[in-house]
Amino acid sequence: MCYSKVLIRNAEKATLHSVNKEECRVLIGCWQSQEFMNAIMSFFSSKTAKL
Repeated sequence: MCYSKVLIRNAEKATLHSVNKEECRVLIGCWQSQEFMNAIMSFFSSKTAKL
């Protein structure tokens, strides 16, 4: 029983690592986009105007 759990968890762990890697790749792409930069600039502009 213990060995089967280890085998299942290893397969799940590999899947989770690959999904995490893909999510990180997509996030980095989003952070480098012009749309993201515009949103950040807009956000901070509205925050400084309220101060």
